[in-house]
Amino acid sequence: MARIQWRDAGRIVAAAKAAGVDRIDLCVITHFHRDHVGGVTQLASQIKIGTFVDHGPNMEDAAAPREDFAAYEKVAANSKRLIVKPGDQIPVKDIDVQV
Repeated sequence: MARIQWRDAGRIVAAAKAAGVDRIDLCVITHFHRDHVGGVTQLASQIKIGTFVDHGPNMEDAAAPREDFAAYEKVAANSKRLIVKPGDQIPVKDIDVQV
């Protein structure tokens, strides 16, 4: 699973544009550590994201995950959000993606 860091947003958008992609249908966030969700604000400001997929509320008490989750929630509020739990299916056409 790709990690989104602040420095990666531009590279992701450049690769998407080179491939003729103008939106990300699903953005899966595995957890709210900075190296996995830290660049989502920058990414969403550069390309449309249809649905964010994550495990629900942040359960960590450390400052960085709290800050990153708060920023993520603001971005995800502008898109659909799918909260999943172990065993759930992520809806991707023609492939089976299970949490």
